[in-house]
Amino acid sequence: MSKGGRGHLSEKGTGFNLEAGYISDQRKDRPAYYSFNEYLRKKFGQRVQRLSLNAHFTCPNRDGSISKEGCIYCNDEAFSPYAASDLPLDEQIRRSMDFAKSRYNAKKFIAYFQNATNTYATVPKLKKAYEVIRNFPDIVGLYISTRPDCIDEER
Repeated sequence: MSKGGRGHLSEKGTGFNLEAGYISDQRKDRPAYYSFNEYLRKKFGQRVQRLSLNAHFTCPNRDGSISKEGCIYCNDEAFSPYAASDLPLDEQIRRSMDFAKSRYNAKKFIAYFQNATNTYATVPKLKKAYEVIRNFPDIVGLYISTRPDCIDEER
């Protein structure tokens, strides 16, 4: 190892800054990874904002299949402003988009089904929830939070 740019250790010849996690470039330092945010900005030419949505799904750690206590990964109140709400998905989307447009000047969005396990339902129920986003042309992606034991060939 040798001293790299700005006094940080780097692997000889790699230009990788071990302390800061950056790759030295001839022009500037840049992150050592290609972030999803960077990908979206490049693909759509602008910021793409996630909309945290609650499709009112459950989880094996909530419905009694495994437990009724929940688990360390879920804190619905922190995930979505609609955690305790019965608002339908289309209204959650409208309100979230309005907020993101005014707060972040966002124009493109990803529907983020974050609360609970969003593959832990029947296929018709999953499709019904996911199909709602087709009514919103500014939604350019679907992001689903789930557990590995709740995915199979059908879901």
